[in-house]
Amino acid sequence: MLMTQGRVAYHGTSSNALDYFESIGFRCPDKYTPTDYFMTLLQDYVTSKVLIKRWRVYLKKGGQRTPHTPVVRLAPSKDESVAAKYLEGYIRKFGSSSLVQFTELTKRCVVEMTRDRLYIFSHAVQSLFFAIVVGLIFREHA
Repeated sequence: MLMTQGRVAYHGTSSNALDYFESIGFRCPDKYTPTDYFMTLLQDYVTSKVLIKRWRVYLKKGGQRTPHTPVVRLAPSKDESVAAKYLEGYIRKFGSSSLVQFTELTKRCVVEMTRDRLYIFSHAVQSLFFAIVVGLIFREHA
């Protein structure tokens, strides 16, 4: 599945993706890898709008559907949405406080920093360098 701006631009097998994009006028250049080409298309605002419209047209014309591309009608409001009600209940049941979230994010950040030895070394060298520079500046004034 390829998405852009929160909307589907293509859904299907990767082997059919090149054929689909070529059929809607976006042929992959010879010197591009398909993945890079798709990312370039999906990141451009104007092109992504075109891709979203063409995907809808493709589906309306009876394009190849998969079990994952059923037409789902959106609920008129959040209060009428079954999915929204389920998610709100799930968040109430399993949600965490701001303190818990902050603690978990801090732990993850510390673990990532300790795993990256180059980061620790470069940070220590940078701190030492600036300490020496500031020390030399104020040594002259003392």
